[in-house]
Amino acid sequence: EACSKQVDRLFFLRIEGCEIVNEEVRDLFSPELTNLKIVEHMFKGPCVAGISEHVISKAESTREMLHSVLSGRTTSSRSHAIVRITVESREVEDGEQGGLATVTD
Repeated sequence: EACSKQVDRLFFLRIEGCEIVNEEVRDLFSPELTNLKIVEHMFKGPCVAGISEHVISKAESTREMLHSVLSGRTTSSRSHAIVRITVESREVEDGEQGGLATVTD
């Protein structure tokens, strides 16, 4: 809601999710993507190479996407799920990136 009141900025939200089971990383949105690698990205920091990233268009879809990604995970003491939501802000006039925040759980 606060983002929609900003007339001079554009906001973009993206979500990705992975699961680590027995040291193997797989994409929770695209389960066929397995054996992914964790790499160090210059701007994002640690991230999963080749993971699918999905645009969040409204608040309701955020809940649906979280439910979808977490319902597909393995329930084991050896599994760990990581969901990353990225918020990007840009100025409308010049299109330059104004900020980037990532929340990982």
